[in-house]
Amino acid sequence: MTLNLDARSRAAEVRRRMESAFANLDSALFSAGGRVNERASAISPWSPLDVAEHVTLTNHFLLKLAEKGARKSARKLIRGDAAPMKGRIGVDQLESVASHDFRWEAPEHMLPRGAVTLEAVRATLATQCRQSLSLIDMLPAGEGTLHTIRMTVLGPDARLDVYELLVFIALHAERHTAQVRRILSALWTTT
Repeated sequence: MTLNLDARSRAAEVRRRMESAFANLDSALFSAGGRVNERASAISPWSPLDVAEHVTLTNHFLLKLAEKGARKSARKLIRGDAAPMKGRIGVDQLESVASHDFRWEAPEHMLPRGAVTLEAVRATLATQCRQSLSLIDMLPAGEGTLHTIRMTVLGPDARLDVYELLVFIALHAERHTAQVRRILSALWTTT
């Protein structure tokens, strides 16, 4: 099975999005300086560090799904399977995830515990970025379209392929980068 050039350019675009999302979150955390543990209760019950810890916890579980999907995609390529179409969301429809209006109550296991350091969170985010990029490297020719994963948070029958799941992870990071920046802006204007 030969995948088309559009799928290859899609893998490259997902890579760019992942690198940008992780770099922007790291930059926002770095800019927090000594205020990384402070809260602006009018903006969020979480500190910038809490937000980043939540992102790492969420990434942990989403990357497990992405790794499983990547392995299945690679096997489907070998077998010559076609990309599934049923329930597909598409990257354009995912953009709402980064929106402040998107609501998804984080499950208990993805809530920050407040027991991490800034250095540990930044190191975890860097590792998770490398992990994400390695999945894209594993599927460079568009193979990530061959397997879909159910994401009920986006709708009862919503399915994302591996690339879309990685974009979902990037969008989640983008959303919380904006939250960190709102918290910091509120903290800086109250000083």
